[in-house]
Amino acid sequence: MTGIALLPQIILAAGGILAYAAGGFLPRRNWLPFALALLSAGGGLLAVLTTCPATGTYAGLVGISLFSRFYTGLLCLLALLALLLLHRYARQRGFGGEVLYGTLIFATLGQVTLAAAGNWLVFFLGFELLSISLYILVASHRQRDISYEAGIKYFIMGAVASAFLVFGIALLYGATGSLAVGDTLAGLRRVAGEPPLVWGGLGLILVGIGFKISLVPFHLWTPDVYEGAPAPVTGFLATGTKVALFGFLLQLFLGAPMIGSLLPLLWGLAALTMIVGTLTALVQSRVKRLLAYSSVAQMGYLLMALLAGEE
Repeated sequence: MTGIALLPQIILAAGGILAYAAGGFLPRRNWLPFALALLSAGGGLLAVLTTCPATGTYAGLVGISLFSRFYTGLLCLLALLALLLLHRYARQRGFGGEVLYGTLIFATLGQVTLAAAGNWLVFFLGFELLSISLYILVASHRQRDISYEAGIKYFIMGAVASAFLVFGIALLYGATGSLAVGDTLAGLRRVAGEPPLVWGGLGLILVGIGFKISLVPFHLWTPDVYEGAPAPVTGFLATGTKVALFGFLLQLFLGAPMIGSLLPLLWGLAALTMIVGTLTALVQSRVKRLLAYSSVAQMGYLLMALLAGEE
């Protein structure tokens, strides 16, 4: 019965595939991929609201608790809004198509997977699905060279973030012998004799996540990518991606008994992120770059809230 809690993810995956297929077989009917993408995002939101409440994880891989369902519903709602804005924006500027709408649905699936991940491999799969989808969305406006430039910059920085993340997961697995997020965090209590390995793994994972959520000093890609991406994609980047990773970080911080060892470093990152993001935003003359540095500062505030819960 708990498998029904995965219905939102199934609907999103099916919707993305159908949007791609519809565009391939019916290339002149651009409304059909958009309609399918819209229905999948709406179906995912409806499934969250109608399925029975559940707790724990499904097969130890994906969280099906009310906490995970809340973030799934919120991300599906953000996808609905982004689709509506993107459809009008792309139609007015003469770009888009089935790839655009299907890719946004797959990006939403990646976000949902991140927020509900109960296993580090599932988390990495969601991270990569989201990243690859966003590379395509950022570079989707082919008539603008700045869009290509933004896509390349985002791809390079995303590859670096993935490398840090994989290495951190490998260190945690070597220290605890498990890839389940809950077991890993519980296993940290048993490895007090190897703190460097554990701290190194957690640190590298947080560095990889820091790239994605634009913590200082991992934020340098943010203004250029936000400026080069289509405006609705910029909004999607500034909201959905950060919501998904914040949801996972909240579970991570609440369950990690040794996160206190990293508190001084994390407090420093939070303060630096708030200061740099706020002061740099004051001198911006372009809306997208202002939004970029504003989102940097906001992540500093959110990180501070997470750290306050550890005190």
